Amino acid sequence: MEFTCERGEILDALAAVQAVIPGRTTHPVLSNVLLTAESGKVTILGTDLDISITGEFSAEIIAEGTFALPAKKLLDLLKELSSGEIKFRRDKSRVEISQGSGRFFIGGVEKDDYPAEDILRGETSEVKLGAEDFKRVLEGTSYAISADAARIALSGLLIAITGKSLTTVATDGHRLTMLKKEIDLGGDFEKELNVPAKTVNHLVRMVGEAKEEIVIEYADNTARFKIGAFTITSKLINEKFPDYNQVIPRENKNVMICDRGLLMAALKRATVLSNPITHLIRFAISENKLEISCSNYDVGGEAFEEIPVEYSSEPINIGFNSTYLLEVLRHFETDEVKVLLKSALASALWVPLPHNEGEEYLSILMPLRLPEAEA
Repeated sequence: MEFTCERGEILDALAAVQAVIPGRTTHPVLSNVLLTAESGKVTILGTDLDISITGEFSAEIIAEGTFALPAKKLLDLLKELSSGEIKFRRDKSRVEISQGSGRFFIGGVEKDDYPAEDILRGETSEVKLGAEDFKRVLEGTSYAISADAARIALSGLLIAITGKSLTTVATDGHRLTMLKKEIDLGGDFEKELNVPAKTVNHLVRMVGEAKEEIVIEYADNTARFKIGAFTITSKLINEKFPDYNQVIPRENKNVMICDRGLLMAALKRATVLSNPITHLIRFAISENKLEISCSNYDVGGEAFEEIPVEYSSEPINIGFNSTYLLEVLRHFETDEVKVLLKSALASALWVPLPHNEGEEYLSILMPLRLPEAEA
């Protein structure tokens, strides 16, 4: 294996692929990345056996070949080299990396000793969509994925694909967020992918600067996402994601509309003095008025603030976790929000206003029990 490439191109590819390399593993070979030089390009592969990431870049191939090198050592060396051309040449069990008068040697691993087998198997299908649409649904919902490893079904992001729409849903049992975009994906089909949180984090990072069309290829238990020069292949969560349609409240008739900026600012101030464990914030909602309050008796702290809202239904006192609520409001990014309520003990439906055309975006928050309700 021998090739010449630009330092910036291999550094960008390696930095992205290296993110999947496990910090601690019982399989030391997984600390390596596999370099394959052929057909005018070099492909770098990294894997933790559940997720594989590949990146590719153009290069002048002098001799084709494949060899695995320690990811961190290679990355650290490339960071210290100067911009410009770098030459790689395999010399038996090592690779010589040269630039200018500098020559550096790193020992590696044969391809046969590296787990480079493709984990996407069986009959596959694929869909193509715009990068902006994919970025939108990922960033709009992935923050609500459960961090509880014991709740396997909730530890991923549901990506529901049909011929006419793309929907993502995440929940941790206390909150649920859903974003559905109407997109003509062609054909007449339905498929649900429960994508692990770790994979979603890689996708969010890679799709950030993407401009090209995204390709999603999937089989029964695996999915592959092609994003520009990078490809992520991941095992899926086998546990079935809950039926989110059943938990969307349909009987919440009490409607409050308020300025998102005003509400966020008031919540941030109140949160400073809220209970550091529950983050309980009390909403006392009456005609065209919202009173926000909280207390933390351990430090003698209390907060009271009133903001104007549009509301004409029966008064309601309800409690929310301010951390969860602020996260919802940050992701809405609209001038106003609409809240649909039923009672102090029923889940509340939060919707951005105005909504984007061809899009359904909502969040559901379970209320916290107020102290007076327990008395």
